[in-house]
Amino acid sequence: MSMPLPMLTLALLSTTARADTGGLYVLHCASCHGMRGRGDGWQAPSLQVQPPDFSRPDFWTRVRYDDLKRAIREGGASVGLSAEMPAFGGELTDEQIDRIVEYLRTFERTPGEVVDPDDDYGCG
Repeated sequence: MSMPLPMLTLALLSTTARADTGGLYVLHCASCHGMRGRGDGWQAPSLQVQPPDFSRPDFWTRVRYDDLKRAIREGGASVGLSAEMPAFGGELTDEQIDRIVEYLRTFERTPGEVVDPDDDYGCG
């Protein structure tokens, strides 16, 4: 049985929005936070403070969405995090920042979950 046209359209729009958000993440975040959100981007070794690992469930119990949005918009120091985290408020809209914060959540893994090291989670 085929999917009704409105449902198919919504599915395609959702996929496109996620791809756009993944592109935003790659462009603005992955160099420090890594392609899989583990804090292992190519610039991470040169930083004084290691970027957080978004795949760790304990990260999500310690952080608030509003703080993440503010850190992206105003820089890490605005929420008591590393001043090395730059502000992107001049480059990203509030909607894009909201989408990136939601995208970060896709990296979260459940305790004990085995992670495929070759999985790029839609970023590659």
